[in-house]
Amino acid sequence: MIRPGMRALAGGLPHPDLFATQDVSATLRPLALPAVHSVTVPTTAVDGSASSSRFLQYGPGTGWPETIKLVKEVMIADKGPQYEDWDLMMTHGNSSAFEICTRVLFSRGDGLLLDKEGLVPSDIPRALAEFKAKYPGGRCNVLYTVPTGQNPTGTVMGVDRRVELLNVCKQLDLLVIEDDPYSYLHVPDYNPDPAARESYVYRGTKGLAPSLLSLDTDGRVIMMFTFSKIMAPGFRLGFMAGYKPILTALIQLSEGSVQSASGFPQGHRHEILRNFKAEGLHEFAIDIQKAYTSRRDRLVDAAFKYLTPISRRRRTDRRLCNPGGRHDQPPHPTPPRPFRATSSTPSSLATSSSPRRVLPRRLGFANQIDALMAGGETAAHLGRDPSPYLRGSFSFVAEDVLEESVKIFWGGVG
Repeated sequence: MIRPGMRALAGGLPHPDLFATQDVSATLRPLALPAVHSVTVPTTAVDGSASSSRFLQYGPGTGWPETIKLVKEVMIADKGPQYEDWDLMMTHGNSSAFEICTRVLFSRGDGLLLDKEGLVPSDIPRALAEFKAKYPGGRCNVLYTVPTGQNPTGTVMGVDRRVELLNVCKQLDLLVIEDDPYSYLHVPDYNPDPAARESYVYRGTKGLAPSLLSLDTDGRVIMMFTFSKIMAPGFRLGFMAGYKPILTALIQLSEGSVQSASGFPQGHRHEILRNFKAEGLHEFAIDIQKAYTSRRDRLVDAAFKYLTPISRRRRTDRRLCNPGGRHDQPPHPTPPRPFRATSSTPSSLATSSSPRRVLPRRLGFANQIDALMAGGETAAHLGRDPSPYLRGSFSFVAEDVLEESVKIFWGGVG
């Protein structure tokens, strides 16, 4: 590692004066934090800022220490594990992080316990026994789960269940890959009364369900986090945190493949976190949660308005219509509730004899491509294929056309 003032003659590093890009500036969208309008990564560091001459240079496999320090201080202050020998590394997002994990933790023929429908910890020994019976001599020592905002059910695992999960994994000596892209998107329970929505409480970064990493006592959890859902996916930046000896192996693999996480996104995130600090990030998360809550309410309102023939058959607890879901699932998960915005909407499409009602295996019904919902395998639950469910997302379509989109879609299949 090159220290400030060191005469570095060993490596073939390009000189920063010859970089095509010098200062890097970014204008931020209007936020709940009016004092921060933009961030700049200057050529030379100023008052603790990042510098383009450093962040645009070849970097260490761990990621730049300055960014790691800020992530720990601002984002993981209350998410760190209950032991000392841990660390984190910057990544190219969770897809890349998972690929690195699979290359380090798996050999050809190994099994993976996968969270497909919301984990029931007491059922893990059965699943593991079934794998070993089917593949005698096979190894299965890793469990993958999305405890917050599980896909496709959208549920949030309760604290007691998280503790139980880790206890079971300790008994079975399983490592745990915790995929955490959605924790900052936890929104209030849906309320059908527009007037009551004024009392919605937004959690920001506080009062969220604890990460499995923060409950880990013996170094078996590897947490993957991505900035894609809260800032921008095109930057391709995230981080992994966990037991240092395991992380060392992940870093070595990363250095031999992608070298290190991209420097520009690290510098950009460094400056955002340096300016926001913990309280600013909390307000930033609230701003996102408010926006997605409003979109969620519009979509769910429209679903109950236009999809009534479906909803009357399976209508249950409307408060479950949110990405956060409930904090504890039943002992044996039932199919998703109607119109859960990040889950699935029940439909008779898959079983109808009418050709226009039969779902393709991967995509939902498109009405002259004016409205599209995910279906088939994309929204499959409990291993059902073809799936009798559809999933409609509120995150991308313009908010003012969400109701119209549901109406158009139902006009094509109703």
